[in-house]
Amino acid sequence: MTDADRHVTEATTANIVLYHPQRGLRTPPLEQVLHGISLGILERLARQLAIPWSYESLSAPDVASSSEVMLTSTSPCVLPVVRFNGSPIGASHPGPVFKQLLAAWSELVGVDILAQAQRYAHR
Repeated sequence: MTDADRHVTEATTANIVLYHPQRGLRTPPLEQVLHGISLGILERLARQLAIPWSYESLSAPDVASSSEVMLTSTSPCVLPVVRFNGSPIGASHPGPVFKQLLAAWSELVGVDILAQAQRYAHR
């Protein structure tokens, strides 16, 4: 979703987070988006992993040129995004930063989130 100034703000039910090796993780300023508890947890995990984090206005070209893009919300915790406007993002599969963050989140809650998702995927 974008705002009136064409800044990328969020998905319909999730906050968006971009990753670029030279810039770290970036997400829209909190005053531009719905505050998310999951976003706060992801930021905390990123800081624990020494992954730089910043809040700044984002554009569609920022999303398209990112190495990784993630969505964060309550039910999935964090999800990778591998395509944007029909084009691949990065290597077009979940990247290493996503995997680090998912592993850290799993450790935080004491549940292997990926294994749980795979176990219930066919229901």
